[in-house]
Amino acid sequence: MSLKRWWWRYWANLTDKYWILGGGIKNVFKTISKGGRDGKGMVAWGKTLKPKDIQKVSSYVLSLQGTTPAKAKAPQGDLYEEE
Repeated sequence: MSLKRWWWRYWANLTDKYWILGGGIKNVFKTISKGGRDGKGMVAWGKTLKPKDIQKVSSYVLSLQGTTPAKAKAPQGDLYEEE
């Protein structure tokens, strides 16, 4: 399977406001630190990256919201709005 097809199959669209494991900096940080759902490809990075680096990755992921990539995946998960 090509990387492009693998990415399309396993990774969510990070450009919209819908999140499978919750949006916002705290939820994204937790997902990167502890990993995602079993069998979906998101490994835990908490033992590999320092918290400051996880924060940088989390901020980058959130910076993708509102961008419009060509052929983006349909929304997945629940609409997340900051409280």
